[in-house]
Amino acid sequence: MCSQYRLYGQLSGPEKSDHVSGVTIADGLYVTKETLPHTITEWEGSAVCVNAEDGLGLSNTTTIKGFQAFFISYTLPISVIRGEEFTIVVSIFSYVDASLP
Repeated sequence: MCSQYRLYGQLSGPEKSDHVSGVTIADGLYVTKETLPHTITEWEGSAVCVNAEDGLGLSNTTTIKGFQAFFISYTLPISVIRGEEFTIVVSIFSYVDASLP
């Protein structure tokens, strides 16, 4: 395990590939905040760490599955006159495997 090491990693997915670098905290963890797209995507990540005393460390490849639990799509008319009644079509899509209250 890498502890207080210099870390070089890569997060790769269908829409982009990010390279990260930083220093791990005392227990060997490196924390970063990334924004994943709203579509269902699976990302792979791996890392290499380097320390002057212990040398080189390699991580196993791990995956992250990103998705938006639910989302709303709506259709509005092209134009509306003040005081006019109109219909808004709203669709709710859910990837949650449970019933909503």
